[in-house]
This record gives sequence, structure tokens and C-alpha cells, in this order.
Amino acid sequence: MDEDDTLLCVLCQRSEQTKITGALSTKDDVTAHQNCLLFASALICRNTPQFDDLFGFSVEDVLNEVKRGRQLTCNKCKKRGATAGCEVGRCKKSYHYPCAVEERAEIVEDVTKEKYVLYCYKHYPKTQGHNELTTPESLMQMGFDRNRAEMAVAITGNQGIELAMDWLKVHENDPGTDEPVGNVVGGAAVTQSPTDEPSIADPAEGKEEADTTIKAI
Repeated sequence: MDEDDTLLCVLCQRSEQTKITGALSTKDDVTAHQNCLLFASALICRNTPQFDDLFGFSVEDVLNEVKRGRQLTCNKCKKRGATAGCEVGRCKKSYHYPCAVEERAEIVEDVTKEKYVLYCYKHYPKTQGHNELTTPESLMQMGFDRNRAEMAVAITGNQGIELAMDWLKVHENDPGTDEPVGNVVGGAAVTQSPTDEPSIADPAEGKEEADTTIKAI
């Protein structure tokens, strides 16, 4: 085969077939690696995967993904066509799939759930074990600010980081999630601004006001 006839993946522009890329498949003159297809952020496998049928992906969908990728620059090689994005919605890092692996991205593959996602090296919660409680700090490591992280943990009740992230995505534009989470100390409400010392409402103050009102009457 001449060098000009070498098949290239339309998503990563590489010809080699490795454990990282998976095999190449071609349909209607469109060639792609299996893993480049699986981890492309906007692609969904619509048909039963077949080796000689672009692994079940629609040619039209793949071409649309190629078009989308032309607007995205790979965080590693700095070339266009980066269709594999970090799973954290606020993160703008995108890669060609092989570049993501080379850049130490964390690959999450769950065949039974048909879940194929990746996290850039900065946002994957490396300290978050499956049986550990979700903490605001673990969410802050993924790019969320403290107030929103504390709210997510309080609302979801420490039931796992994925649930907290899902809540944050659903309520991303809610203005209330940017407010500090109220705490309760000894039955008194505690509020704190970023620059002020904590202020604790004294229940006795309310009692004195009530007594004054009664005497005035």
C-alpha cells in the first residue's frame, strides 16, 4: 500500500492501531478508531457494534462530530479536531482521544452502562474513593466554587460525588446556589460573609424585644 493510501482516523488523524486507539473500521470512505468513536463527546452508538460497520456508529453522526471537532483545539498537540472533552461541564479541555491518554487523563469505561467518559488530569477526583463521603473540597478540585460545592453536598446528603455533580449540572444557572450555606450552632442561625467574622443571632435579644413591646402596651 502506498503512503498516500494509508487509512487515517477521521477523529485523531492517526493510522496506527494500538491498545489505546482500538481497531480501525471503515464505512462509506469514513475511517475511525473504535475508542476515538466511543469517547467522542457528542457521539452515540445507534446500532449493534460491528467491526466492518464503523462499530455501529452512523456515518452521518461521525461526519457531524468531525465538523464539531474542527472548532476545538487539542489541549496536548494544539491541533484542531479535539472531540474527546473533559466530563466536567465547566472545563474547556478537549483532546484527540490518544492525546488525552498521553496527557494522563483519567479514562472511565463502563461497558454494561455504555458509559465512556474521561476527566482531564486536573479534574478527576483522585482522592475520592467509592466508599468515601463526598466533600466540598473534592468538588472544588473539579472547578466548582466553595458555596456551590457546599450546597451540593448538603442537598445530596453525601450520597456520592456523581450525584453531587449531577445536581450541580442541573442547577448550574440557579442564582441561589451561589449563596453561602447556612449553619446551625446551638439553635442559633449562623451566617458569614467572605470578609466578616461569623455572627451568631442571640435568642435572648428577641426575648428582650418581646418584653419591651409588652411593657409599652
